[in-house]
Order: sequence, then structure tokens, then C-alpha cells
Amino acid sequence: PVFTDPRIPISLVADKNYVDRNGPAFEWIDNWAALLNNVNGIYRDQFGKEFRMGKGLADLGGTFLTSSAHAMLLVQLESIIAQNGGFPGLKSHFAHLTTGKDLNGDVLGTARNPGRTGLSQQRPAAPGTRLAFQNMILAAHMIGLNFNAVHSQADRWCAFEIGFVCAAWFQTLEHPVFRQFTVPRFSNGSIVPSHNNAQRICNEMIARGFAPCPQP
Repeated sequence: PVFTDPRIPISLVADKNYVDRNGPAFEWIDNWAALLNNVNGIYRDQFGKEFRMGKGLADLGGTFLTSSAHAMLLVQLESIIAQNGGFPGLKSHFAHLTTGKDLNGDVLGTARNPGRTGLSQQRPAAPGTRLAFQNMILAAHMIGLNFNAVHSQADRWCAFEIGFVCAAWFQTLEHPVFRQFTVPRFSNGSIVPSHNNAQRICNEMIARGFAPCPQP
């Protein structure tokens, strides 16, 4: 089938660490909504697509999403998805775990590339802060990997020089190292013609039955 709805269904999943770190009552759900809204800004502007919530899951007891090793935590996420009827049961195309854990090896996230599961470390952050920006970049990056973006096609260029030496670098999403000057967009061939993660993502969306991305 071909889906004409520009909204791609996603399930967000929270581990106990994320819930505990994000305030009293159900404030973590509000933070989910804010995160998804921010990520949608990137994908809407560049691809004409948005992600809409399917079924959300939370491991409130901390009994299922227990690992601090990113690869094992991803396996645990996939086990929870299977226990809930798979993606049809979640009414979603793919799932993303927001974790509050400090992952082993200072890892900030991981994702199947391409695939339908991923996770990112999400810290409590006030809107408009650098940490809120990092949360958005991390989630958007991992979702990009799900849709077949690759690190090797990220762009990087000098932000400014001091004494003919580059003091800071700009980089597009999918750069393998997160820095302060990551810009919220994917490479599109405009800087290095052979670097086009935007096209890779659009091609993958089409391959999965979603409508083509609107022409820029």
C-alpha cells in the first residue's frame, strides 16, 4: 500500500529513568509532546513529513528496560514492542525509546540503520535551552538513521577562524560526533554533491510505502 498521509505514526517509549527525571505526575508526557513537536519542525521543513503519536509505552516499574548498554537496551525495547502486539498493536510504523539512563561508554543513542527502532538519551530541559536543542538533535539523528541516513554523508564546514585556524565547525545532522554547532537539517547535496542524506531518507520513506517528499 501507499500511504498518502504525510504523518508517519511513531510510538514513544519511556524507561523508568526518563520518567523519574522528568518531574512529578505526568510531566514526562508533556516533554514527549515537546520533543516530538521539535523533531517535527526539522522533518516538516525538509521533507514535508511529520510524526504523529501512536501508542506510547512506559516502563514505570523499571523491570523491562533495565540495561545501560545501548545495544542491549535496544534489544529490550524490541522485546517490549513484541509483547505489545508488534507495530500493528502499537498502531505505529516505528518506535523510539527516550531514556534517562547514563549509557555505558558515554553513548548518547543508537538506532537500527535502516530499521524501525532507536533510542536517545533525553535530559530534562527548559524550552529554548542548549540541552533542549541537544535532545531534539539526538532524537532527529536517530530517526534519520532509521530511515537510512548515514554518518559518512554528513557535511562539516568551518564556522569561524581565529588566526587562519578553524576555531569551530558547523555540521549537519548525522555527523557522528555531536558538537555545539550542529545545524538542524540533513545534508542535501548543496555542500558536497555526493552527500545527500535528505535524498536517502526520502527514498527510504518511498520504499516503505509513504508518499514522496514534496519538491523543495
